[in-house]
Amino acid sequence: MLTVEYRVNGQLIGNTNIHNTGNINSDGFVLYTVVHLTPIQGESHLKNIMATGTVLHRPEDGFTILVKKALDKITEEME
Repeated sequence: MLTVEYRVNGQLIGNTNIHNTGNINSDGFVLYTVVHLTPIQGESHLKNIMATGTVLHRPEDGFTILVKKALDKITEEME
């Protein structure tokens, strides 16, 4: 699992979890689930699920491309 945190002035404002499902298609793309969360006001351990989805990614393309795909999916889901 890959977690991307979003902070402003050190304060956590959200995070995205990207999880490898283990499913690989014939073209070598892996299916990842994406869950974007934001903290619940006043709670350090509780999160609101803001968006979910899946993306296909080839591991050899690197994690930055995977993060971009995840952010694109989140943006699409939240519009």
